[in-house]
Amino acid sequence: MGKYKIADIIFDFNFKSEIMNERLTKYQISDSIIANYSISTIYVDEIYLEKFEIIKEFNNRILCSTEICEKVFVLKNIKNQIVMKVEYYDRDTKVIAYFKKDVEDLEIKEYNLISMLVNEVFLENNLLVIHGSAIAIDNSGIIFSAPSGTGKSTQANLWKTEFQDRVTIINDDKPIIKVIDDNAYVIGSPWSGKTSLNTNCEVPLKAVVFIKQSKHNEIFSLNSKEMLKEIIKNFIRSDNLDKNDNIIANVNKLSKIIKFYRLECDVSKEAVKVVYNKIIGENYEN
Repeated sequence: MGKYKIADIIFDFNFKSEIMNERLTKYQISDSIIANYSISTIYVDEIYLEKFEIIKEFNNRILCSTEICEKVFVLKNIKNQIVMKVEYYDRDTKVIAYFKKDVEDLEIKEYNLISMLVNEVFLENNLLVIHGSAIAIDNSGIIFSAPSGTGKSTQANLWKTEFQDRVTIINDDKPIIKVIDDNAYVIGSPWSGKTSLNTNCEVPLKAVVFIKQSKHNEIFSLNSKEMLKEIIKNFIRSDNLDKNDNIIANVNKLSKIIKFYRLECDVSKEAVKVVYNKIIGENYEN
Protein backbone atom coordinates (compact mmCIF):
# COMPACT_ATOMS: atom_id res chain seq x y z
CA MET A 1 0.00 0.00 0.00
CA GLY A 2 1.20 3.50 -0.78
CA LYS A 3 2.20 5.63 -3.78
CA TYR A 4 3.55 4.09 -6.97
CA LYS A 5 4.86 5.54 -10.24
CA ILE A 6 4.10 3.57 -13.39
CA ALA A 7 4.65 5.07 -16.86
CA ASP A 8 5.01 8.52 -15.24
CA ILE A 9 1.53 8.25 -13.67
CA ILE A 10 1.27 8.41 -9.88
CA PHE A 11 -1.14 5.94 -8.26
CA ASP A 12 -2.29 5.71 -4.66
CA PHE A 13 -3.02 2.01 -4.12
CA ASN A 14 -4.67 0.48 -1.07
CA PHE A 15 -4.90 -3.28 -1.56
CA LYS A 16 -4.98 -6.54 0.39
CA SER A 17 -3.23 -8.93 -2.00
CA GLU A 18 0.25 -10.24 -1.31
CA ILE A 19 0.60 -10.75 -5.06
CA MET A 20 0.09 -7.02 -5.55
CA ASN A 21 2.55 -6.21 -2.80
CA GLU A 22 5.25 -8.40 -4.34
CA ARG A 23 4.80 -7.04 -7.88
CA LEU A 24 4.53 -3.35 -6.96
CA THR A 25 7.49 -2.98 -4.61
CA LYS A 26 9.98 -1.83 -7.27
CA TYR A 27 7.56 0.92 -8.42
CA GLN A 28 6.97 2.43 -4.95
CA ILE A 29 7.75 6.12 -4.36
CA SER A 30 7.48 8.55 -1.46
CA ASP A 31 4.05 8.88 0.18
CA SER A 32 4.49 12.66 0.11
CA ILE A 33 3.98 12.80 -3.67
CA ILE A 34 0.46 13.73 -4.83
CA ALA A 35 -1.28 10.94 -6.75
CA ASN A 36 -3.11 11.31 -10.05
CA TYR A 37 -5.34 8.30 -9.37
CA SER A 38 -6.53 6.41 -6.30
CA ILE A 39 -7.58 2.73 -6.32
CA SER A 40 -8.64 0.95 -3.12
CA THR A 41 -9.89 -2.60 -2.51
CA ILE A 42 -11.87 -3.73 0.53
CA TYR A 43 -12.83 -7.27 1.60
CA VAL A 44 -16.29 -7.51 3.23
CA ASP A 45 -18.70 -10.18 4.47
CA GLU A 46 -21.62 -8.89 2.40
CA ILE A 47 -22.01 -6.33 -0.40
CA TYR A 48 -25.13 -4.19 -0.61
CA LEU A 49 -26.55 -1.98 -3.33
CA GLU A 50 -29.27 0.45 -2.32
CA LYS A 51 -31.32 3.06 -4.20
CA PHE A 52 -29.70 2.49 -7.57
CA GLU A 53 -30.68 3.19 -11.16
CA ILE A 54 -29.62 0.74 -13.84
CA ILE A 55 -27.68 2.20 -16.74
CA LYS A 56 -26.87 -1.08 -18.45
CA GLU A 57 -27.34 -4.75 -17.57
CA PHE A 58 -25.73 -7.77 -19.21
CA ASN A 59 -25.87 -11.32 -17.85
CA ASN A 60 -24.55 -11.22 -14.26
CA ARG A 61 -23.15 -7.68 -14.55
CA ILE A 62 -24.84 -4.37 -13.83
CA LEU A 63 -23.69 -0.83 -14.52
CA CYS A 64 -25.72 1.59 -12.45
CA SER A 65 -25.71 4.86 -10.51
CA THR A 66 -26.59 5.64 -6.89
CA GLU A 67 -27.33 8.76 -4.87
CA ILE A 68 -23.65 9.25 -4.01
CA CYS A 69 -21.92 7.71 -7.02
CA GLU A 70 -22.52 8.37 -10.70
CA LYS A 71 -21.09 5.04 -11.84
CA VAL A 72 -21.13 1.68 -10.04
CA PHE A 73 -20.20 -1.68 -11.56
CA VAL A 74 -21.67 -4.78 -9.91
CA LEU A 75 -20.84 -8.46 -10.46
CA LYS A 76 -23.16 -11.24 -9.29
CA ASN A 77 -22.65 -14.99 -8.95
CA ILE A 78 -24.99 -17.72 -10.17
CA LYS A 79 -26.98 -17.40 -6.91
CA ASN A 80 -27.64 -13.75 -7.73
CA GLN A 81 -25.43 -12.61 -4.84
CA ILE A 82 -23.21 -9.56 -5.29
CA VAL A 83 -19.59 -10.72 -5.12
CA MET A 84 -17.92 -7.51 -6.31
CA LYS A 85 -18.86 -3.83 -6.44
CA VAL A 86 -16.73 -1.09 -8.00
CA GLU A 87 -17.54 2.57 -7.28
CA TYR A 88 -16.12 5.38 -9.44
CA TYR A 89 -15.72 8.94 -8.13
CA ASP A 90 -14.22 12.26 -9.29
CA ARG A 91 -14.36 11.54 -13.02
CA ASP A 92 -12.99 8.04 -12.52
CA THR A 93 -9.82 9.25 -10.77
CA LYS A 94 -10.90 7.60 -7.50
CA VAL A 95 -12.08 3.99 -7.46
CA ILE A 96 -13.17 1.84 -4.52
CA ALA A 97 -13.73 -1.89 -5.11
CA TYR A 98 -15.50 -4.20 -2.65
CA PHE A 99 -14.94 -7.97 -2.75
CA LYS A 100 -16.96 -10.59 -0.90
CA LYS A 101 -14.53 -12.35 1.44
CA ASP A 102 -15.56 -15.90 0.57
CA VAL A 103 -14.92 -15.56 -3.18
CA GLU A 104 -12.52 -18.18 -4.57
CA ASP A 105 -9.06 -17.01 -5.67
CA LEU A 106 -9.73 -13.64 -4.10
CA GLU A 107 -6.19 -12.25 -4.39
CA ILE A 108 -5.97 -13.18 -8.07
CA LYS A 109 -9.32 -11.53 -8.77
CA GLU A 110 -8.14 -8.40 -6.95
CA TYR A 111 -4.89 -8.41 -8.96
CA ASN A 112 -6.80 -8.81 -12.25
CA LEU A 113 -9.32 -6.08 -11.40
CA ILE A 114 -6.61 -3.56 -10.54
CA SER A 115 -4.85 -4.48 -13.77
CA MET A 116 -8.04 -3.79 -15.73
CA LEU A 117 -8.63 -0.47 -13.94
CA VAL A 118 -5.04 0.64 -14.49
CA ASN A 119 -5.20 -0.31 -18.18
CA GLU A 120 -8.13 2.10 -18.53
CA VAL A 121 -5.99 4.81 -16.92
CA PHE A 122 -3.17 4.10 -19.36
CA LEU A 123 -5.53 4.35 -22.34
CA GLU A 124 -6.98 7.57 -20.92
CA ASN A 125 -3.45 8.98 -20.90
CA ASN A 126 -2.71 8.06 -24.53
CA LEU A 127 -0.62 5.02 -23.68
CA LEU A 128 -0.95 1.64 -25.39
CA VAL A 129 -1.03 -1.76 -23.69
CA ILE A 130 -0.25 -4.92 -25.64
CA HIS A 131 -0.39 -8.65 -24.95
CA GLY A 132 3.28 -9.43 -25.22
CA SER A 133 6.64 -10.13 -23.69
CA ALA A 134 8.96 -7.13 -23.96
CA ILE A 135 12.74 -7.21 -23.82
CA ALA A 136 15.53 -4.65 -24.07
CA ILE A 137 18.74 -5.60 -25.82
CA ASP A 138 21.48 -2.99 -25.59
CA ASN A 139 18.80 -0.44 -24.63
CA SER A 140 16.60 -1.16 -27.68
CA GLY A 141 13.13 -2.55 -27.03
CA ILE A 142 11.50 -5.47 -28.85
CA ILE A 143 8.02 -6.78 -28.05
CA PHE A 144 7.05 -10.36 -28.88
CA SER A 145 3.26 -10.37 -29.12
CA ALA A 146 0.75 -13.20 -29.36
CA PRO A 147 -2.29 -14.66 -27.57
CA SER A 148 -1.58 -16.62 -24.39
CA GLY A 149 0.15 -19.94 -24.93
CA THR A 150 1.56 -19.10 -28.38
CA GLY A 151 5.18 -18.63 -27.33
CA LYS A 152 5.89 -14.95 -26.69
CA SER A 153 7.46 -15.62 -23.28
CA THR A 154 9.44 -18.51 -24.76
CA GLN A 155 11.01 -16.22 -27.36
CA ALA A 156 11.86 -13.59 -24.73
CA ASN A 157 13.50 -16.25 -22.55
CA LEU A 158 15.47 -17.58 -25.53
CA TRP A 159 16.92 -14.10 -26.00
CA LYS A 160 17.78 -13.85 -22.31
CA THR A 161 19.51 -17.23 -22.42
CA GLU A 162 21.41 -16.35 -25.59
CA PHE A 163 22.54 -12.83 -24.73
CA GLN A 164 22.59 -12.98 -20.91
CA ASP A 165 23.28 -9.53 -19.42
CA ARG A 166 22.72 -7.76 -22.74
CA VAL A 167 19.00 -8.54 -22.38
CA THR A 168 16.53 -7.30 -19.77
CA ILE A 169 12.97 -8.65 -19.63
CA ILE A 170 10.84 -5.52 -19.29
CA ASN A 171 7.44 -7.20 -18.91
CA ASP A 172 6.30 -10.75 -19.57
CA ASP A 173 2.61 -10.15 -20.28
CA LYS A 174 1.34 -6.57 -20.78
CA PRO A 175 4.06 -4.03 -21.54
CA ILE A 176 3.13 -0.38 -22.05
CA ILE A 177 3.92 1.62 -25.18
CA LYS A 178 4.31 5.40 -25.19
CA VAL A 179 4.37 7.46 -28.39
CA ILE A 180 5.70 11.02 -28.15
CA ASP A 181 6.31 13.03 -31.33
CA ASP A 182 8.57 10.85 -33.49
CA ASN A 183 9.66 8.54 -30.69
CA ALA A 184 8.24 5.34 -29.23
CA TYR A 185 9.12 3.71 -25.92
CA VAL A 186 8.31 0.43 -24.17
CA ILE A 187 7.73 0.69 -20.43
CA GLY A 188 7.64 -1.89 -17.65
CA SER A 189 4.68 -2.43 -15.35
CA PRO A 190 3.88 -4.77 -12.42
CA TRP A 191 1.22 -6.68 -14.37
CA SER A 192 3.36 -9.40 -15.89
CA GLY A 193 0.94 -12.34 -15.97
CA LYS A 194 1.79 -15.57 -14.19
CA THR A 195 5.40 -14.58 -13.60
CA SER A 196 7.03 -11.71 -11.73
CA LEU A 197 9.26 -10.92 -14.72
CA ASN A 198 9.05 -7.15 -15.01
CA THR A 199 11.46 -4.24 -14.74
CA ASN A 200 10.75 -0.65 -13.79
CA CYS A 201 12.33 0.94 -16.87
CA GLU A 202 11.65 2.75 -20.13
CA VAL A 203 13.62 2.17 -23.34
CA PRO A 204 13.24 3.18 -27.01
CA LEU A 205 11.02 0.69 -28.87
CA LYS A 206 12.49 -0.72 -32.08
CA ALA A 207 9.93 -3.31 -33.22
CA VAL A 208 6.84 -5.38 -32.44
CA VAL A 209 7.03 -9.02 -33.54
CA PHE A 210 3.82 -11.06 -33.75
CA ILE A 211 4.46 -14.75 -33.11
CA LYS A 212 3.09 -17.66 -35.13
CA GLN A 213 4.15 -21.18 -34.22
CA SER A 214 5.82 -23.08 -37.05
CA LYS A 215 8.35 -25.81 -37.83
CA HIS A 216 10.52 -23.29 -39.67
CA ASN A 217 11.99 -19.89 -38.74
CA GLU A 218 11.22 -16.93 -40.97
CA ILE A 219 10.37 -13.28 -40.36
CA PHE A 220 8.17 -11.06 -42.55
CA SER A 221 7.40 -7.33 -42.59
CA LEU A 222 3.65 -6.70 -42.27
CA ASN A 223 1.56 -4.66 -44.68
CA SER A 224 -1.19 -2.35 -43.34
CA LYS A 225 -3.94 -4.98 -43.54
CA GLU A 226 -1.87 -7.64 -41.77
CA MET A 227 -0.77 -5.16 -39.11
CA LEU A 228 -4.37 -4.10 -38.40
CA LYS A 229 -5.44 -7.73 -37.97
CA GLU A 230 -2.71 -8.37 -35.39
CA ILE A 231 -3.39 -5.11 -33.56
CA ILE A 232 -7.07 -5.98 -33.14
CA LYS A 233 -6.08 -9.36 -31.66
CA ASN A 234 -3.27 -8.26 -29.38
CA PHE A 235 -3.68 -4.65 -28.21
CA ILE A 236 -5.76 -4.02 -25.09
CA ARG A 237 -8.95 -2.14 -25.95
CA SER A 238 -11.63 -0.36 -23.93
CA ASP A 239 -15.42 -0.34 -23.73
CA ASN A 240 -15.10 3.42 -24.18
CA LEU A 241 -15.24 4.28 -27.89
CA ASP A 242 -13.30 7.53 -27.43
CA LYS A 243 -10.42 5.62 -25.85
CA ASN A 244 -10.46 3.16 -28.75
CA ASP A 245 -10.22 6.08 -31.17
CA ASN A 246 -7.12 7.17 -29.24
CA ILE A 247 -5.68 3.66 -29.59
CA ILE A 248 -6.13 3.71 -33.38
CA ALA A 249 -4.58 7.19 -33.63
CA ASN A 250 -1.58 6.18 -31.51
CA VAL A 251 -1.06 2.92 -33.40
CA ASN A 252 -1.07 4.89 -36.66
CA LYS A 253 1.65 7.13 -35.23
CA LEU A 254 3.52 4.08 -33.95
CA SER A 255 3.48 2.41 -37.39
CA LYS A 256 5.42 5.38 -38.80
CA ILE A 257 8.11 5.12 -36.12
CA ILE A 258 8.78 1.39 -35.66
CA LYS A 259 8.50 -1.81 -37.68
CA PHE A 260 5.89 -4.55 -37.27
CA TYR A 261 6.78 -8.13 -38.16
CA ARG A 262 5.34 -11.65 -38.16
CA LEU A 263 7.71 -14.34 -36.95
CA GLU A 264 6.95 -17.93 -37.93
CA CYS A 265 9.11 -19.90 -35.57
CA ASP A 266 9.92 -22.88 -33.42
CA VAL A 267 11.61 -22.70 -30.00
CA SER A 268 15.21 -22.95 -31.18
CA LYS A 269 18.22 -20.68 -31.20
CA GLU A 270 17.67 -20.28 -34.93
CA ALA A 271 14.52 -18.22 -34.21
CA VAL A 272 16.63 -15.78 -32.17
CA LYS A 273 19.17 -15.50 -35.00
CA VAL A 274 16.48 -14.76 -37.62
CA VAL A 275 14.95 -11.93 -35.57
CA TYR A 276 18.31 -10.49 -34.50
CA ASN A 277 19.63 -10.30 -38.05
CA LYS A 278 16.44 -8.65 -39.31
CA ILE A 279 15.80 -6.13 -36.52
CA ILE A 280 19.18 -5.36 -35.04
CA GLY A 281 20.70 -5.34 -38.51
CA GLU A 282 23.81 -7.29 -37.65
CA ASN A 283 24.81 -10.74 -38.82
CA TYR A 284 24.63 -12.91 -35.71
CA GLU A 285 26.26 -16.29 -36.23
CA ASN A 286 27.08 -17.58 -32.70
